[in-house]
Amino acid sequence: MSLDRLKPHHATLVGIDSDGCVFDSMTVKQVQCFHPAFLDQWELREHEGPVRECLETVNLYSGTRGQDRFVCLALAVHRMRAHPGIPAEVELPDVRDLEAWLQAGPPFGNGGLEAALNGAKGEAFRASPSLRRILAWSRDVDDRVAALDPIEPFPAARRFIESACHTSDLIVVSSTPLKALEHEWEGCGLRSSLRFICSKDIGTKVQHLQAATAGGRYPLDRVLMIGDAPKDLESAREAGVRFFPVNPGKENDSWEQLAAEVYPAFLRGEYTAAREDQLVRDFLALLP
Repeated sequence: MSLDRLKPHHATLVGIDSDGCVFDSMTVKQVQCFHPAFLDQWELREHEGPVRECLETVNLYSGTRGQDRFVCLALAVHRMRAHPGIPAEVELPDVRDLEAWLQAGPPFGNGGLEAALNGAKGEAFRASPSLRRILAWSRDVDDRVAALDPIEPFPAARRFIESACHTSDLIVVSSTPLKALEHEWEGCGLRSSLRFICSKDIGTKVQHLQAATAGGRYPLDRVLMIGDAPKDLESAREAGVRFFPVNPGKENDSWEQLAAEVYPAFLRGEYTAAREDQLVRDFLALLP
């Protein structure tokens, strides 16, 4: 089934981000997969401390948390070039071709980058050495993620999903590759609670929400997006739907608040913009 053929079983739709939101996996994947692959691909172990600091700031502890891996790679490299702990003569990734490729717009992914290298977007990217190295890094990341031990959902997230699937249609709205999402959701036994898994392979989070609500299948005020990153908030706002933030470092508390207070109000049509704004202000204050 494709997303545009999704038939409502309930009057409300809930889109749920995955990494760092349902699963306590964002930090694990960054620290154990993304960062070591970066250090190895560009032979930067000698400067591991400041390199990891830049990667963690961009990917975990700032307003760019949750952005696409390729976008964050470019941002982190710029941060490294200005870091006093990384000498100017150290060879860092060349992200000029990457940034030019990103300018063409999403969806991004290994497949899209490989197509660009094969000439799908003209000759500008064909056989770009820097893009080939970045693609190798991204594939290495996926291999490392696939080798991780299973990561359990936050307990309160599991309880919410198992309950809410009986009153709302639940879909995953994520920028993670589909293979990894299927592995995680099936591995924890929650796949059957979902109507659909939307991954980066089929578009952006905004496109996921727009496709799910196309044709008036769900009125926009009957759609809730749950996420742990500013990008999730931006996607909800652009798609015109309500947002609930899962606060980094306070994830289980957030899910409990959602289940006890916000979701019942949402079902009644009483989750107001003023209440959402209050929660969003507290959320953004955690991610400078």
